[in-house]
Amino acid sequence: MKRNLTLMFVVFILLAGFLVFKFTNVGNFFPTTAVIPLSTSPDILYLTNPVHSFSGVIDKVDNNTLTVSKKVDDTTLIYKVSVSDKTKFFRNNLLVSPSATSSAALTFHDLKPGQTVLINTTKDLRLLSSREFEASDITLTINTLSGTITNIKGNLLTVKGFIPTLDSPDMKDEQKEYNIEITPNTQIRNPLNPSSTVSDLKKDSQIIVYFESSPDSKNIKASMIQIIPAVSAGSAIQISTPSAQ
Repeated sequence: MKRNLTLMFVVFILLAGFLVFKFTNVGNFFPTTAVIPLSTSPDILYLTNPVHSFSGVIDKVDNNTLTVSKKVDDTTLIYKVSVSDKTKFFRNNLLVSPSATSSAALTFHDLKPGQTVLINTTKDLRLLSSREFEASDITLTINTLSGTITNIKGNLLTVKGFIPTLDSPDMKDEQKEYNIEITPNTQIRNPLNPSSTVSDLKKDSQIIVYFESSPDSKNIKASMIQIIPAVSAGSAIQISTPSAQ
């Protein structure tokens, strides 16, 4: 009898403790770990590492937003990128001359469809639930045309050559002719002649044209033209990518 009373007392204490824990705030002192589902981007198969930057071509420019795309393998990644008053804009230093003024600064209004940009963000693109993010900074990427001058008429050059793009970086396509416009702001550079000018551009000269406009256009406004010196027999010239001085 005494044993049964003891057992009943223990059961009563346990039941009372459970009821107190269940229906009072005591349970708040013993928080449990909640499992929060982690959202992932629909592009997770193409973004296998932490990704905080995206390089692509501007497809559309709206009010404070860009639509940017890039072809990856058998698919095209498309993002809607918003900008704010905190977003910074940069022009590649290669095209900024030592005498450049504040007019060389890049703004949102300088961005046009067809241009290639590098966009950084504080978000990890792998964890986006949608294809939209805010840019922390945007850099306008330089496009290049490597080829030969076939004609010169005033401030216009006709150049036959290649433009490597994100989709065809190896320049496997057939050479095409492009119309190159030289402006008062176009820089002319030659590794062998630092004081080169437009008059040093000659027919049949090998050049590299640097520009910021769409690589799909055949009419290009040159930001900088590098003359590749002719190599005579028995000599060798090492050409390096020019840098801002």
